[in-house]
Amino acid sequence: MSDALPTTPKRWDLDQVVIPPSMRERARALVRQRRAARDRILDFSRDGAIPSGLIVVISGMSGTGKTTLALALAAESGAQPDVLRQATIVAEPTMFRRAYERCVDEDIPLVLDGCTKLDALFVDELVRVVSETGLFVLITIDDPRQIADRLWSRVAAHFSLEVPSTTHREQLWEAHLPLEIPLTDGIDIVQLASRFALTGAQVANAVAVSTHYAAARNPSDIVLTMADLVAAAEEQASARPRMLDAALYPNLTTAELLLPDDVRLRFDDLLSAAQHRSAI
Repeated sequence: MSDALPTTPKRWDLDQVVIPPSMRERARALVRQRRAARDRILDFSRDGAIPSGLIVVISGMSGTGKTTLALALAAESGAQPDVLRQATIVAEPTMFRRAYERCVDEDIPLVLDGCTKLDALFVDELVRVVSETGLFVLITIDDPRQIADRLWSRVAAHFSLEVPSTTHREQLWEAHLPLEIPLTDGIDIVQLASRFALTGAQVANAVAVSTHYAAARNPSDIVLTMADLVAAAEEQASARPRMLDAALYPNLTTAELLLPDDVRLRFDDLLSAAQHRSAI
């Protein structure tokens, strides 16, 4: 029972991820090579078992787009991944076994998201699972130095994400501006990108917060202005941002979400594990 991210209907597109073109092509080539190798193995395997899996590491400081790239890589392979955060594994260790068994059964990638330091026992188990089942695992981690040598020996590729350049920040603003909300004339993404050295996550948060500002100003006629975007960007650039995103529906429970019963149960299990983490 892993986190609910994989159930989202959003289609992650590698072409929409703001990374250098050379990195995008390397990522795409990696997926092509794995698909070709897997097809060759399946042609000669009666039971469909794949003797050797794939581990990809994506590193970078918080907000540089590690999770987005991991999900896009998984989608590029043709499958919606299962996503498991390290905090969830710490709270309930059996969730890793449940997650990888599901991924193997359904032939989908597993994203281990938000990793810090992977302990030796977990690394041994991960290497064993990947070697025996052919699992495709993507690991996101802030500091790649926290990965044990034993795991590095099985890593097929490492993508290191840097704080975006001004040009990349322009692309981030362009990608995150909402299509469904009217924009006033005078919105200058070049100025926003040059003035505020934000990460991708901070740009996304700034757009969400600016939309909240616009809605608060005139709920019946929401129009996003340059002033809204500048104020939200200043908020994200401050040392202690007061608003990380717009909490438009703070009182919703899982019972009010339009989800299949099995997905809602996964949510409830995860919330219960988090609430009882100290006891575990």
